[in-house]
Amino acid sequence: MTDLVWAPPPPLAAFVARMWYSKAPLRAAGRVTAMADAAMGIIVPLGENRMSWWNGPNDAVHHQHHGLALIGAHTARLALDTSQLGELIGVQLRPGAAGAFFRPAAHELRDTHAPLEDLWGGAVARELHERLLEARSVREKFALLARGLLARLRSPVPDPAICRALAQIRRAPPEAVVRHFADQSGLSLKAFSARFAAHVGVTPKLYARIDRFRAVLAQVAAGRTVSWTQLALDLGYYDQSHFIRDFRAFTGLAPTEYDRQRGDQTEHVPLPAAGEIRTSRAA
Repeated sequence: MTDLVWAPPPPLAAFVARMWYSKAPLRAAGRVTAMADAAMGIIVPLGENRMSWWNGPNDAVHHQHHGLALIGAHTARLALDTSQLGELIGVQLRPGAAGAFFRPAAHELRDTHAPLEDLWGGAVARELHERLLEARSVREKFALLARGLLARLRSPVPDPAICRALAQIRRAPPEAVVRHFADQSGLSLKAFSARFAAHVGVTPKLYARIDRFRAVLAQVAAGRTVSWTQLALDLGYYDQSHFIRDFRAFTGLAPTEYDRQRGDQTEHVPLPAAGEIRTSRAA
């Protein structure tokens, strides 16, 4: 398995946290999780395969897309088709940065994958995909993605009020942060929360919950022995039941179930075989 990461230089660095490349042996058909994440990004299958994923109650709705797609903020875990995860390249956007490249408000893209053919136009997206497929090196693929993003950059800097609010949310209760920045902006609490969601994809309170959950996964990924009780206390959960409720909401599993099923994986936990599904085009 090959995993590579590239941090782009300015001006993209203000909007893009990283670009990544992954190549793994093709696997038999099956399903794994992709956990809730407030970060938005772009994913590109580097082959003829279609990305295939499920969401909704009991993972009942099946989505597919081919080519480049924008991943919106996801407020619950998805199920991914393991047979489609061979060779991929992608972009992780900084929180609040999607509006610099895409016209729809971020909250309109919540819990979905939106084909870039719809967002940038079919000819533009198809040409970039074809060039990514033809590129001989990963470095060249990263450069092509960077040029494609620069060509669509609509804003020279991210919204400063949203950036400051995002930074503060990690250190203070989201209600206090929203009140502070709403006062500074001359907006009501409701109006500033709506502005935040339009840039980030979720409300400040939900962003704080998902961000804290991602901190839990980071601790697990660090490879240290995990005490769920201590971890819940360290990360500011009110009590163990509060922690378990949030963990189940964002993974579909209780912490102990997650520990049993994940093996050496943090994000992609195997799921049981599925029953009948309803198909929907990703949009």
